[in-house]
Amino acid sequence: MENNKTCLFENRLYWFYLIGFCLILALPLLNIAPWFSPANWGKTIVFRIILSVMAFGFLWSLLSREKSEIGQKIAVIRKSLVFKLLLSLLGVYFLATIFSQDPYFSFWNSPYRSGGFLNFSFYIFFSILVFLLLKKADWNKIWNFTLVIGFLVALIAIFQHFGLFSNILASDFSRPSSTTGAPSFLAIYLLLLSFLALVFGIQKKSKKSLFYLFCFILFLFIILLTATRAAFLGLFIGLLFFAFFFPIREFIDKRHWRKMTWLKAGLGIILILGAIGAYWLNSQSQIVESLEKNKFFGTGFSRAWSSIQPLLDIQNISFGKIASEGRYSGWKVAWQSVKEKPILGYGPENFSIGFDKYYDPAISSITREGGRDAGSGWWDRAHNFALEIAVCAGIPALIIYLLLFGALFERLQKLKHRNPSKAIIYHGIQASFIAYLIANFFSFDSYSSYIILFLLIGYCLHLISAAQTEQTC
Repeated sequence: MENNKTCLFENRLYWFYLIGFCLILALPLLNIAPWFSPANWGKTIVFRIILSVMAFGFLWSLLSREKSEIGQKIAVIRKSLVFKLLLSLLGVYFLATIFSQDPYFSFWNSPYRSGGFLNFSFYIFFSILVFLLLKKADWNKIWNFTLVIGFLVALIAIFQHFGLFSNILASDFSRPSSTTGAPSFLAIYLLLLSFLALVFGIQKKSKKSLFYLFCFILFLFIILLTATRAAFLGLFIGLLFFAFFFPIREFIDKRHWRKMTWLKAGLGIILILGAIGAYWLNSQSQIVESLEKNKFFGTGFSRAWSSIQPLLDIQNISFGKIASEGRYSGWKVAWQSVKEKPILGYGPENFSIGFDKYYDPAISSITREGGRDAGSGWWDRAHNFALEIAVCAGIPALIIYLLLFGALFERLQKLKHRNPSKAIIYHGIQASFIAYLIANFFSFDSYSSYIILFLLIGYCLHLISAAQTEQTC
């Protein structure tokens, strides 16, 4: 009788965890002014509350009774390099916060950005907790729910762009941001979800595959509407990696082989036609002008063309022209800050301290971003993940961060050969990480992208742990 009560309680507690994770993953939809505005501020507050309640429930249940499954996961994963690097990154950020130029700001940050060590530590704890608590059978449910939320966020972006339900939603005919707070935040959020939707659509044999593939196409369309060039580049490189580096020989299923062959052929044709079309458009100024004025995708085309056009002038090509002169000039200032404090940096969220110290209005295009006047050229973000981490937490933190993604990539690569039937999942996650890092080389994170990134890391811990457990058995 007592065992039945214990089992019933544990089932109810697990459903509590499952609902909690779903609420956290639904937070990208939360943007209700003025109570939850700025958008990231409201999201992170609710996120910390939900995760804290879940963490206390987890600790209480862990101390009050034996959790053999969780104990096995801990025993397996504590030896993992990925897990050690994740904790090391948290440790370095903790030290950088203690020795910060402004410790309080490094810990709490501002409502506008909603970063800081407190939120960053919660993201890491989230990835660990989701790995420890979720059962193997429920990972598909979590990803399905996450994709549904992404679908709703994308749908709101369409309503904004075309002025639908304008009495409820704020219309944005140029670059919709949906509920994420900025077009770039929306683009990177959907970028991380795109490859998961694609691989689920290819892998599944049921009618659900149509939903996944529809989500993939919808996400691509919204990324185009956001006109975020960083996301364009990340998506392009990610798709190239996904299609042309896919381990075809590892596939036993001929159906998957045919789909990947068609995908490779399609991308190859698009690349060839795209290159020819770009050179042709470069000599057709009237057509370019009409495309830029197009209400449907004009802003996205205009910003993408501004990055492609410098590549066509091979004799005068430069990195500054590709990245935009204003951003490249700001990176020069950031690099001076890195050289002054290379060990622990200025502290999390204190990029502006180093930027202010070395700011020089005489630097070419420092007050301009993307060809448009950007006020005084003052930045509180590097718009580059490598410089952001190096300035705020030091070069050791950047090395650990890169090693973390390197370890994830390497472990997923090994899993492809051990478990060919799931190779497409591992490959899709690798493509997601590549696209994310490329995009964030020219941008930065928000709650919406962080929560998907660390969910992916938690999922990788699950895949690594499951493979190690199967191997020992």
